[in-house]
Amino acid sequence: MRYIVRGALVSILSACLATLPVVAAPNAVIGFVIQTQAARLDGTSLLSMTGTTVFAGDILQTDAHGFIRIRVTANQLHLNELSEAKLEGDSTNATLVLTHGTAAFASSHGGGIAIRALDVIVRPKTPVNTVAQVEVADPDRLYVSCSIAPLELEIDGKVYPLAPGHTYAVTIQGQGLQSVDAGQHPARNRRGLVIFLAGAAAAGLGALILQHQVSESPFKP
Repeated sequence: MRYIVRGALVSILSACLATLPVVAAPNAVIGFVIQTQAARLDGTSLLSMTGTTVFAGDILQTDAHGFIRIRVTANQLHLNELSEAKLEGDSTNATLVLTHGTAAFASSHGGGIAIRALDVIVRPKTPVNTVAQVEVADPDRLYVSCSIAPLELEIDGKVYPLAPGHTYAVTIQGQGLQSVDAGQHPARNRRGLVIFLAGAAAAGLGALILQHQVSESPFKP
């Protein structure tokens, strides 16, 4: 009889546990908004929301003449007007995934920050103050500007260096399916980048603003 009761209790407990709601792990904190105009966070207006905490998974959007600037520890991310991006990572290794438009980053020590656009990762190459701007121009082309330190571009494990002081037109080649392996799994081409000098100017206005912040302020919100 004792074993029957014990078995019944185990069954009841198991059933109760199965009906409990699953609590998802909270997304990692990326940083907080330090300046914004005509912008939205997950569809909600960011008007007068300076200081708002942003998390991995948040979607950022800007309207005409809008922008969002986010502090990530000693770094900054900037989303320009008419742009959309998603935040990934955490405060020590944050990535802004740019869907369309233009974004920039400023790193005070050359690490912990990156922009990914069209599967191309743009990040600092050296551990020094680094400012970069990325614009999605076409489904297979980016414009990348670096002003004061070199950058690295990475796609499919291939890494490409960029010298500072220029704007580059970066075209992705090798899109599409190449073959089907013995297990009937489609194999993608290993994509590569074709990079041309697009102009002698350094990074655009958004990035230059960030450069000023890196050089002359201690990232006060």
